[in-house]
Amino acid sequence: MHLTRDGPKPKCFFTQANLPTFVDHDHPPIKKQPLATVVKQNFTHTLDLIVPDTHLDKLNAALTKGPGDLHYARVYMKLSEILDGDFFNTYIKSDDILMLSEGRPGIDHMYSLCEGVLRLEVDRPAFERTGLPGTAIPSQGRKHVKSRYAIEVNLRLPSMVSGKPGFDRLVWACRNVLNRSVAWLIYNSKSPGDFSGPISSHQPSIRAIEAEISHTKARTMPARPGVVDEHDFDEATALLEWMTLVASGSVRALPLASEHEMSGVESSGVSALRWHGFIPSSFVIGILLPALKVCSNDWFAMIATSFDGSAYATMKSEDHIMVWEFTD
Repeated sequence: MHLTRDGPKPKCFFTQANLPTFVDHDHPPIKKQPLATVVKQNFTHTLDLIVPDTHLDKLNAALTKGPGDLHYARVYMKLSEILDGDFFNTYIKSDDILMLSEGRPGIDHMYSLCEGVLRLEVDRPAFERTGLPGTAIPSQGRKHVKSRYAIEVNLRLPSMVSGKPGFDRLVWACRNVLNRSVAWLIYNSKSPGDFSGPISSHQPSIRAIEAEISHTKARTMPARPGVVDEHDFDEATALLEWMTLVASGSVRALPLASEHEMSGVESSGVSALRWHGFIPSSFVIGILLPALKVCSNDWFAMIATSFDGSAYATMKSEDHIMVWEFTD
């Protein structure tokens, strides 16, 4: 199913699938739904998990044993400093670090680092001055949008070392063109919460994320079908709207105010857990897998919103999963 609003953007893609009978938590099936969608969104700033009240205690206990609290850091660095000395060798070549720079998507220069791949999104003048190979970012038919380009470099390649032409060209571009100091959000997946290495010289401001739990009086929800008719836009939209209302704490989710009550089924009460900050996909998987286990014979829903405006939502109903993906 392909749900769209008027105009070219944004778009919502709806898919559904049966869940496997067994999920190996050590080697989760990231090529199957819903994990395939989770891993595509590298950075999330708001994660909402909606569960029936009856499962909240067990879920909290499972999460305490699992991912726990999330720690990330905020630092000010130049691009060239990422490619220098100990920082480059410790975090880029040997460790698994995620980084995202400040900036407005589609307007400002923005940089990110994920799994060793450095991505630079810049305007046309900067792109031409760097002399680096890249590709044009599609404007999706939007008018009055300045041309932007994406440059991607895998810094873990053997050729990405000092003295090699490709690496030296990148260093030159970072020192002479993209040379402004910017704020970065950083997460180290191999040593979460440990910022005592080379990054300490940049005076990182360490942040901790804890789940905020809220309870809603919404006791009705749209009927959860085993399989949604691919031509029934109303059914898929009603489920998505209900999830969004509950996650936001909207009064429209209350029994007497919800327009979905006429098609709803009774629920024993709903709890919403929210994480807000710099959230990697690995942490989202660490939340999703315990939820699948705790709610194995029931339902739960999850909404994840990224920094660039894209988002996805999932709802599990018994052995069935539904996924909504938004692109912007």
